[in-house]
Amino acid sequence: MPFVLTLPAPRLASLILIAAAGSAAADTEVGVMAIPDLSGIVTQPSAIAQDGSVAGSYRPFGGSSSFRGFEYRASGAFNVLEPIQDDTPTNLLNEEAFVTAVLPDGTGLGYSDTRFGISQNAVIWNNPASPSSPFGGTESSFGGVSEGATSFIWGANNLGDYVGGRELSGGGNLTPFVWLAGAADPQFLSLPAGATSADARGISDNGHIAVQASVPGVGFVGFFYDNAGNPAIDMGSLGGPGTRPAAVNDAGEVVGTALNPSSTRRAFYWDAATGNRAAPAGGSLRYSFLLDINSSGDAVGYSRRTGSGQRDFAYVFNVRTGQLTFLRTLLSLDLRNQWELREAFAINDRGQIVGTGRFNGSVETFIFQLPGYPDGPAPCNVADLADPPGVLDLADIAAFVDAFTMNTPLADLDGNGLYDLADIALFVTAFSAGCP
Repeated sequence: MPFVLTLPAPRLASLILIAAAGSAAADTEVGVMAIPDLSGIVTQPSAIAQDGSVAGSYRPFGGSSSFRGFEYRASGAFNVLEPIQDDTPTNLLNEEAFVTAVLPDGTGLGYSDTRFGISQNAVIWNNPASPSSPFGGTESSFGGVSEGATSFIWGANNLGDYVGGRELSGGGNLTPFVWLAGAADPQFLSLPAGATSADARGISDNGHIAVQASVPGVGFVGFFYDNAGNPAIDMGSLGGPGTRPAAVNDAGEVVGTALNPSSTRRAFYWDAATGNRAAPAGGSLRYSFLLDINSSGDAVGYSRRTGSGQRDFAYVFNVRTGQLTFLRTLLSLDLRNQWELREAFAINDRGQIVGTGRFNGSVETFIFQLPGYPDGPAPCNVADLADPPGVLDLADIAAFVDAFTMNTPLADLDGNGLYDLADIALFVTAFSAGCP
């Protein structure tokens, strides 16, 4: 059966892409900062929430040690996330924690080697490591801690929904799932045609899902699931036997990495109207990767120079304009002499990018602010039209009434160019739901 995204009624209005806020806000300027707790440590940051909280994985003692997870909250708090262990904790060095996504409140999600490294289980690190809870967090609620079934969490959206894959029938094959915030159970997606195993890699706020599937005789194939229950769409390829989607936004734009006919890894971007296209690598650089995309169509990743002096170069690529910009070129001359911005892993809707690089030769995890994004907190839902953001009050009602009366785009909540009862219904629903 096709997958149909079933949403609680009060949340429907919050899934409309917010195109404008009530009062104009100053545009941000470019900036870059290091996460101090991760200085000198090899990291793989994976996600950045709307409030600037970051989650990811790192090797605490260099390249030879096992991975641990981390949460860096917007408040500056830093938490180490340990593996979740089913059995007596006798050998944690052989077990690892991989944080792949982040919830809106900064909580890390991902998977952990458990049962002495034999299997992997999806984890929500909702209980950071402490003397009273030495292994930090709990398994995602698929079953008891000794169930033994392999499961992963790979992505989350701004509403707290998350996606991944779980073994249902044995043999190591996965079935993709989506778990809606507040739901008691996950919803499992049908396997794409011809696939024997698949897991969901990304979910947008309006329920679009990007899935990576294994198809015998073909290799890895990317599939797009809409939120209306239509059959999964094959994203095609760049001519090679591997297409691996990484993220999707509300516009149905997907980014990831695929093999071309010569088996070179190249970043791709896809939408239903134009299909699969290779993103530029930049100059003479050969390999490229795109790992995340936001609602503005800005995607982030890196290009790689191979051979002697191999090096990565972090960049942002807008899938709508085709413009590729290396992050380092946006810095002032003084900062360019200090920073090497090598890999960009994730971007939020405020234009904040998390990645890795070097500052004066020292390995660092950075947060980079793209210029031109509205400064300050984002509106909490489609009815949050007036300052202050995050509060629904009479000012928001007045802003909507004025915009609706004057037929200005602020009141076109469904984005169809009309000002009608549908816009009023969306506003009333969202206003009644309130801010979180």
